[in-house]
Amino acid sequence: KHNQVCIIHNGIPLPTHPDDRDLQALRCELAISAGPIVLSIGRLVSAKGFDVLLSAWQQVNSSATLIIAGDGPERHHLEAQTNALGLNARVRFLGARTDALALIALADCLVIASRNEGGPYTLPEALLLGCPVLSTYVGMVPDYLPENFLCPVESIEELADLLQHHLDDLPALLAAQQTIFNRAE
Repeated sequence: KHNQVCIIHNGIPLPTHPDDRDLQALRCELAISAGPIVLSIGRLVSAKGFDVLLSAWQQVNSSATLIIAGDGPERHHLEAQTNALGLNARVRFLGARTDALALIALADCLVIASRNEGGPYTLPEALLLGCPVLSTYVGMVPDYLPENFLCPVESIEELADLLQHHLDDLPALLAAQQTIFNRAE
């Protein structure tokens, strides 16, 4: 039996925050003129829960644009789901990108909707860049985020409520996660 256990999470190089000009250029490239940006990044596979995120997003009343960055075998299905839910004007699929850090820096919030996950690199990347994170209870995420930023896996209703609650007051979300950002450093 071990009395003391020490968990060491994956480390990442400290990201450099892009300058405002580069972020404005990225916003123009993505053709998002106004409104908040909610970002989700990952391989488009069932484990990442993008289908749950899309179903939850349909219930969210916000001017925010949901950006999904990544590619994979579920992309056609997810695009069809987006169309069927009438979300084409509110959701953007970017495919595989090499500028994930810039996307995170541009976003007002990162969402991890995974069904299962070990230690998503997007979590520390977002926290180190000062981007608030909302997530399902997966992997090591609860080691960083308190319960008020988490919801159960595969719960469309609770993910929708979590998103709606925090999108209704993004400045409060940013302020509430400041201590988490500092801890990530």
